[in-house]
Amino acid sequence: MNQFKDCGIPYEMNRQLQIIFAVTFILPVVVCYAQPANDNKASATDITALINGCSVDAAYTSVSATADESKGSCMGSGPNYNTWFKFTASATGFISIQFQSGGTAGTQRYTYVTLWDASLVQLGCSAYSSQYVTSPVKYLGLTVGATYYVSVDNLSGAYTGTFKLCLSDVIDFDCKVAAVDVT
Repeated sequence: MNQFKDCGIPYEMNRQLQIIFAVTFILPVVVCYAQPANDNKASATDITALINGCSVDAAYTSVSATADESKGSCMGSGPNYNTWFKFTASATGFISIQFQSGGTAGTQRYTYVTLWDASLVQLGCSAYSSQYVTSPVKYLGLTVGATYYVSVDNLSGAYTGTFKLCLSDVIDFDCKVAAVDVT
């Protein structure tokens, strides 16, 4: 029996109202909790174009991300909520990967950044030093033209959020070959 009969709403209109309700209130909830597109290594986001630049603020998210593959050696536990990125090594054979969060850069906290080769051999790992600060991961010795992977994860708990990435292939004084002579 039509529950809206006493209200004077025809059955067809009742069905339309149910569809409108579902689209308006239920579908956005499902979309909000979908996993990020780069939730696993196979779907890594290509960030080669970011070399010597940065993404926009809060460009990436770990909200609803799931754990896969290995954890970086700098992580106490995990993986927890890792997201994946990839890039092609430039002519310098060097990369510096900087995670940024806090303020307009993003909301993710207590982050780990790990650099991997295509076979998932770890090349570098950096753990958070405070809520929004993670030191850059730097590596000299990349094979020009090869693809490398970056996993961004965070401490287990309610610390997922948005973040920004910056990449550089300019060899800096942290590498012996670019050391500044101070004599």
